[in-house]
Amino acid sequence: KLDINVQNAILYSACGTFAILLLAVDEPSYLTGPTAFFHGFTRNTFFTVTLQAFAGLIVSRMLKYADSVTKTVACCLRGPAVVFTSPYLLGIPNSWSSVTSAVVVAAGCSIYLLCGPLVPPPQAPTDKNPQKLARAA
Repeated sequence: KLDINVQNAILYSACGTFAILLLAVDEPSYLTGPTAFFHGFTRNTFFTVTLQAFAGLIVSRMLKYADSVTKTVACCLRGPAVVFTSPYLLGIPNSWSSVTSAVVVAAGCSIYLLCGPLVPPPQAPTDKNPQKLARAA
């Protein structure tokens, strides 16, 4: 078994390689130098790339150490986190509707996570021995 960090390194290397190959086929002029490659990038672009990279690393660890339901609930918290941090990091003001929806989502996720794992109800014992069932009838 490969370490999770090696798996992520292979995944990101392959994605980067294929993205550059696609760029070489589609728009080779962007590969003439760093200035051409990063033309049009803003602070928001680098911020988005960084957030997506961290999200990928966090999700891979969650998939390894948590169940899929917990992973889905925790991934739902990404939206409220972006809403609440964007005014400080990007200088973009929030509307009342985005804050309200972020609060509703965060509250729902928090309530679910605070309830703990789901436990199946106890089942009545059943006798699976067919000979005992035949004698009882």
